[in-house]
Amino acid sequence: MHGNSFILIDKDRQGRPIAMTPIHSDKVVVEMHNGIKTYTIGTQKNKRILTDDNILHLKWFSYPGNLVGVSPLRANGNMYGLALAMERHIAQFYGQGGTPSSILETDRDLTSEQAKFLQENWSSSHNRNRKPAVLTGGLKWKSISAGAGDELIQAREQIVNEVARIFRVPAHLINSKDGSNVYSNIESNGLAFIRHTLLPYIRRIEDALSTLLPGKQVVKLDTEEYARGDLFSRVRTFQVAISSGLMTPNEARNRLDLEPYENGDNFYLGLQGAPVDPALAPLGNDEHDPKKDLLNPETE
Repeated sequence: MHGNSFILIDKDRQGRPIAMTPIHSDKVVVEMHNGIKTYTIGTQKNKRILTDDNILHLKWFSYPGNLVGVSPLRANGNMYGLALAMERHIAQFYGQGGTPSSILETDRDLTSEQAKFLQENWSSSHNRNRKPAVLTGGLKWKSISAGAGDELIQAREQIVNEVARIFRVPAHLINSKDGSNVYSNIESNGLAFIRHTLLPYIRRIEDALSTLLPGKQVVKLDTEEYARGDLFSRVRTFQVAISSGLMTPNEARNRLDLEPYENGDNFYLGLQGAPVDPALAPLGNDEHDPKKDLLNPETE
């Protein structure tokens, strides 16, 4: 929302991180002093000046030379301003009755007093009243639809789609009725949401948190739970992984929240039941089995 994420890192005496606290971006001032980036947090009386050693700063998008990121709200301010103006206009349109519900028309010329009398008489007799109307003197009643209001509502739906486009969120996730999402492509849209929307955020978070870990340890966020398909597709995927030697049966059962079974930690390749390691192959009943001779050198 703000283009920046600031995380305060508390460390122990050995310099190991022990706690992380998110800080609202409006409460952080980023400056450069003598080539060192500093982060000022708090008010004038209780302010703290920190460096990169105690602050993780994640930027979504920034211009060259800028110390902070650009907010999507500010980058698309004109669109949001149009949306707010449209909201106010729709409220005013319906709140103040921008279009009359109906009109009374006649071919005769009426004075202002006669027109006012007909209007007041009609309102008092038929406002919130379902009694039948009696028209004389060539009067005709005509209903007026609020077509302009309908167009504004359609434009408002378009604004919703624009917001989804800016934040790269599929329209169906915010209940937009754009008509482009059907049951057949909902799953593919979900994968596109992970790839094009979540992964850029995830990579920034992973890289930032990995800098706090010792050695070659890294942080990886798992998106498999969101991307997993139906049960039949998952079982077929695990079947191929097991037969290809990429996964053991117990690993697949663990992904399906099933209990492991004995000897389910062996890898299998190719034909069903063929172990990857030749040493795991069963020995034949023949006393002169070549496999037995290889495994037992003392056998003549």
